[in-house]
Amino acid sequence: MDDRTKYSMSLKRCLSLANKFVGEQGFCILAYDVIGSSQMELKFFLDMRDALRDDLNARFKEYFHPGLGVYGLRDRFEISSGDKASACIRSSEGAEKIILYHGENYVNFPVRWAVAKHFSDSAFKRI
Repeated sequence: MDDRTKYSMSLKRCLSLANKFVGEQGFCILAYDVIGSSQMELKFFLDMRDALRDDLNARFKEYFHPGLGVYGLRDRFEISSGDKASACIRSSEGAEKIILYHGENYVNFPVRWAVAKHFSDSAFKRI
């Protein structure tokens, strides 16, 4: 199985979960983890991490959900744990556009994507 096949399976799974959670509660949590961040040159990693976050926040703000505060949900991507970020998203369409945009525009900065029901969901332990 090549990387493109793995990526599309990941996208399919993410969108399935996004549809489910948005249907149940009106939002989902979309998160990413940078792959191989500890092997990257520090300046490159920090510059790209911040550029990706800022780009996604500016470009896709219409897809963010204000969240519910109680769960630590965010209406924009915020960095956590150094190389992970998450945001509250109001549609699976938004999740798909964000994931595809990253794949097309940040090929030298790979990430794993995950979708969860709540910010504290165990899905984030897997990315």
